[in-house]
Amino acid sequence: MSKTTIICGSNRIESNSSVLSSYIADNLKDKNLSTSHLNLFDLNSKIELGDMYFNSDESFEQLKKELIQDSDKFIFVIPEYNGSFPGALKLFIDTVPPEYWKGKKAGLVGLSSGMQGGALAMSQFTNVLNYLKCSVYYHKPKIPLIDSKIENRRLINTDEMEKIDAFLKGFLAF
Repeated sequence: MSKTTIICGSNRIESNSSVLSSYIADNLKDKNLSTSHLNLFDLNSKIELGDMYFNSDESFEQLKKELIQDSDKFIFVIPEYNGSFPGALKLFIDTVPPEYWKGKKAGLVGLSSGMQGGALAMSQFTNVLNYLKCSVYYHKPKIPLIDSKIENRRLINTDEMEKIDAFLKGFLAF
């Protein structure tokens, strides 16, 4: 059975990315699909510069095995930070052995406070995944002006919900 891991690409507390990644996780769980959900905020105490390569604890190694090595597909929810993707996401990717990504599939959903909807972030992150020999699904929904589409930590914009739902339908068949 295929397993999909949804990865919230921000390590900020109560980020808009976490709202979207939770929406996606709930959507897949409603379809009775095998999923896991990783919020980078939850790893803030486990990933520290310098320490991450040499002093990784056993629970972090187990988490990487269960959520990355044992998954077939990944959905990354990627906010645009300063014209790129978050450094915390790159740091996380760098802690995972490259062979865990090889031959697997990824889908990307971008978001931003501005009009780009995470296009630059997804473009750059696609290059990282391609380098790791992870196939990236061609349809990458962009969610611009995210602050106006979330209320009380919930996605409220039906157009964006439909956009994500269409993406998920195609990605699951990918």
